[in-house]
Amino acid sequence: MLLASTISGAVSGLVGGGSLSSAAKGAIFASFFYAAGTFSESFSGVISSGVARVASHALVGCAQSVSAGGSCGSGAASAGISALVPDLGSFEHNLAARAATGAVASAVTGGKAGQGAVIAAFGYLYNDFSHRMFSPPSLPQEIVDFSAGLGDTVLLGQGGKIRDFLGIDGGIDAGSDAYGVGEWGGFALSFATGFAGGVKAAGAKGLGMEFSHFIPKRLGGPRTIFNGNFVPKEVHALSDPYRRRFMSGKWKTMNPPLSRPQQLWIRTPNVYKGSALGISYGAGGMSFSGE
Repeated sequence: MLLASTISGAVSGLVGGGSLSSAAKGAIFASFFYAAGTFSESFSGVISSGVARVASHALVGCAQSVSAGGSCGSGAASAGISALVPDLGSFEHNLAARAATGAVASAVTGGKAGQGAVIAAFGYLYNDFSHRMFSPPSLPQEIVDFSAGLGDTVLLGQGGKIRDFLGIDGGIDAGSDAYGVGEWGGFALSFATGFAGGVKAAGAKGLGMEFSHFIPKRLGGPRTIFNGNFVPKEVHALSDPYRRRFMSGKWKTMNPPLSRPQQLWIRTPNVYKGSALGISYGAGGMSFSGE
């Protein structure tokens, strides 16, 4: 199962590297090796499946080696060549044979034997072994449909293609109520993300930052991110004719006034801009989902 492999890879990376960065890399390459296995299994012919297996393993091995400071060639050799090792029956024999092969392949191609062993071991653990050991959990269909609806919305309708590629369709019913609720969940998530981004873009009080009101303070406009943004004084002067009066003559000469629409756009609270973007994204995602 992809999720189980990803979590296991994260734990392996954390234990081996002792940092969140190493945990993230472990999760990423575990999922990549799992996807490589799914990809190679999609070929029916023995030769084509074998070629796809070696090529996909080599590609992931290259990336993993480079991320660890090694060379692409040694990583590709470690993962690709070790993928040719036949099944020796037991977990221990398979893991040892793959690691040994990866170590030799890496050393011969100018890399580190230890790094090659790790890459080859990853290829076995999170491809062959994971595909044999893990099966998708039996979840209520409503949860499966809800998750698919949410994911399809956030991914702009591309979730189905990803599920097909990974072989985890799960019998999704895009016409079910649960799927529809999931779509609205994806819409809400998109809106929340846009709103949060707008709040962050609105800025905060700090050195060199001034609050630019949409409705001017002199007209009763409140000092809140729902009525403006924190901006550098130069931006404030460009968008507010009243603030511009206090800039130097040289600055005014070098920075002619903006048009009224441009001024209003800059002064519009970023909270609303981010929310509008989130709503638009969510609406677009819902229109593409279920296809």
